[in-house]
Amino acid sequence: MSEKAPISPESRGEQHKSPERHEADNPKTHESENSLPASQETVANLSGEVARLAESSQEHMSHSAESSEPTPTWSNSALRSHTYRNILRSTQRKLNKLDRGMSKIIHRPLVERTSETAAKTIARPTAILTGGVSAFVGSIIVLYYAKRSGFSVGLSLFIILFAGGYLIGLLIELIIKTYSKLSRN
Repeated sequence: MSEKAPISPESRGEQHKSPERHEADNPKTHESENSLPASQETVANLSGEVARLAESSQEHMSHSAESSEPTPTWSNSALRSHTYRNILRSTQRKLNKLDRGMSKIIHRPLVERTSETAAKTIARPTAILTGGVSAFVGSIIVLYYAKRSGFSVGLSLFIILFAGGYLIGLLIELIIKTYSKLSRN
């Protein structure tokens, strides 16, 4: 295997030029010394141009600040409803036919509005919870005493106990909200 040494300028016999010899050989350095007044004149012209552009941009900024008209933007509700429709459509495309049909029925504006209204007024979580618990506990107690005493119980008992517990739950929620508002003030 034969190895060759890399060729370098020293091996060719070339010598590095000193900075003085390099300047003497380079004609561009001599031209730039002769054209020095022309470059100063160019710099002066350019600095005047920059100053003129800076003044005009400041005038432009002051005019645009005075006559700034509001740009039309989407209102929050319009943007929100547009985004909601897009997300709903893209999600419904991913569902199978049966689920897609059910989703289209559920997400009709009338059905959604009715559901939202019911959630805010009728279907209060606290009221439903207290209604269910009172109906369960009340039914167990009444059925125990009915079996012990020997009388029959109507099926409407559960509905009556649920309605009573529901009203108690609404009353509890009203008291809690009123108390929390008073404690904040």
